[in-house]
Amino acid sequence: MKHFYIVSTLAISISASLYFGVQGLLLLKYQEEFTTIKAVGENANFSDKTKIVRYNGFIFPNQAEFELHLKKEALERFTLWKSANGYPAYFLLIITSCSFSLLGASVLMVRKLLAKISLAPKEALLYGILGLMTGIIILGIADIVPTILVDHAGTNGNIRPVTLVFLSFFGGLYIHRFYSWADSRFSVIFKAEEDEK
Repeated sequence: MKHFYIVSTLAISISASLYFGVQGLLLLKYQEEFTTIKAVGENANFSDKTKIVRYNGFIFPNQAEFELHLKKEALERFTLWKSANGYPAYFLLIITSCSFSLLGASVLMVRKLLAKISLAPKEALLYGILGLMTGIIILGIADIVPTILVDHAGTNGNIRPVTLVFLSFFGGLYIHRFYSWADSRFSVIFKAEEDEK
């Protein structure tokens, strides 16, 4: 029964983290592209009628917006979220980061099981929770350390979704090392603040 519980927990964790993580990443990339195309469209003159594209009763001012519409339709067929632009980018960052951290923690549990290290059912659940929390911490660090994670530092400050995904995944996979690293860095900061008092 214990083995069944652990395997079931892992299967649910891996499936859910992949499903929500990939959806979040795709939606973030779509929003990034949408913002870029809209900015270009607002700064350009699309009065030339040869650039207009008509499709299923919609009129698009240019080919780029038409292709973006096709991507939006495809995304809305694939994702649970039926409006590709209906969610704040930060919400998608949280979902994506937590999902990939959970995936990393799940891979860590699979590695332990393959190495014949026994896991208690409670440990499997706690690794999952810790993986989710690691995603939130990594997202916070991504906001704090912009020189590593932004497009063109100093301009728009957008977190790169793919970088965040890999940091979150590896944060979950190497969860013990991640927390040891975080403890060593933040203990210095908080110790310095205590010394100042």
